[in-house]
Amino acid sequence: MQLLKHLIALDAVILMSCSQVSQTPAAEDQMSLAPDTAAIRQAGQERFTAVSAGNPDGYFAAYSDDAVWMPPGSEEIIGKATARQRLEGALDEIELEMETTTDEEVVLSQDWVLYRGSYTMTRTAKEDGVIEDAVGSYVTL
Repeated sequence: MQLLKHLIALDAVILMSCSQVSQTPAAEDQMSLAPDTAAIRQAGQERFTAVSAGNPDGYFAAYSDDAVWMPPGSEEIIGKATARQRLEGALDEIELEMETTTDEEVVLSQDWVLYRGSYTMTRTAKEDGVIEDAVGSYVTL
């Protein structure tokens, strides 16, 4: 069960496709970036909703094929397909309920996006019904 905790924790760095925006947006450009920022936050919420529904495909929908998933206490998992397979295996043994508690930061650059925040999670073991609560942080790049 300890390994499963590490595999499904979202305290990870994820390589994702990003839209092109200016590297250091001027104040007047902030309004034009609002839709991009909202879309990034929405995608983050959709990941939590998908994993709570037991949907690894939905969780990894925005990942690039060469994503690197870095669960705490575990070696990095390279590749979307491998990461998805590991999460699917964990979801065979547990049910998850996850939600974002804060959207602390969205940073848009010409070549990348950084999105970080905090979450709460409840894990319920399918075998014996043991429930564990956790809080954590995530970073998506």
